[in-house]
Amino acid sequence: MPIADQVKISLEAARQMSEDELLSQLGQQLDTIHMDWDTAEQLRAATPPPPASMVDTAKLAGPIKDKFLKIGKRFWDAYNKSLYNLICTASDDDHKKLKEAAAHGAQSLGLVIAGVLAAHFAWLPAVVVFVASLLLKRFANVTIETGCGLWKESLPT
Repeated sequence: MPIADQVKISLEAARQMSEDELLSQLGQQLDTIHMDWDTAEQLRAATPPPPASMVDTAKLAGPIKDKFLKIGKRFWDAYNKSLYNLICTASDDDHKKLKEAAAHGAQSLGLVIAGVLAAHFAWLPAVVVFVASLLLKRFANVTIETGCGLWKESLPT
């Protein structure tokens, strides 16, 4: 199955997760990459995690969940402003692509966001899926302009 199809399936499964679940999953992926570079190299060539393995409640319970959530939040905080600039700069070509994709629905927007993230940050597919899903939540029921306005208000000064 082509990676784009697998990203689409993973994005759809991730859409059902809460923000904390997404951050925990992101933290788990980042921790795996940090702990074992060989695994990271395998992940780079591999596809996003299959939907069935995304929420392993046994693994994401108790102190380990707190650890993964903290890692995910730290990563999100580190990239929050860069992500905002990438997604919300109106003069950027990617912003125009995102607006066009948003007109075709959440699935289309998610795929374009994933492509933009992969192109700009060279993140592994398993990381891209969760960051794109977090971004999709920002724009779930609003236009790109409204979502960007709300996001700008939440950025640290």
